[in-house]
Amino acid sequence: MTGGEILPRGQYRAVLINKGGEKTERPFAFDAPESPRYPYPSLSISEERYLIDSLYPANFFISYDQQGNFLRTVAVPDLEGNIADLNIPNSARLLALWAQDSEYHTSALTEAISFR
Repeated sequence: MTGGEILPRGQYRAVLINKGGEKTERPFAFDAPESPRYPYPSLSISEERYLIDSLYPANFFISYDQQGNFLRTVAVPDLEGNIADLNIPNSARLLALWAQDSEYHTSALTEAISFR
């Protein structure tokens, strides 16, 4: 949200339209806690090593190519380590951290950062 505001709780409707003009929509409810259970996570990468600061129970890397096209989501077992030890595609140039709390149905997504 702009200015760091919290997304208001309530009923929403997601409308997706593809390039061919086909449309689908789905209602959903957003009823996240008023204050986050965990602080917002962060990701840093230096020389093919990553460091995650996250208290979320599950963390994933979302990889993108140079143009920003999605490639793969990979579970990250440790909060720090070598990127080469993970199943990241060779064509990946950007990584974002997706931190997830399945019990409370909340998650956080960092900005994608360049790593190659």
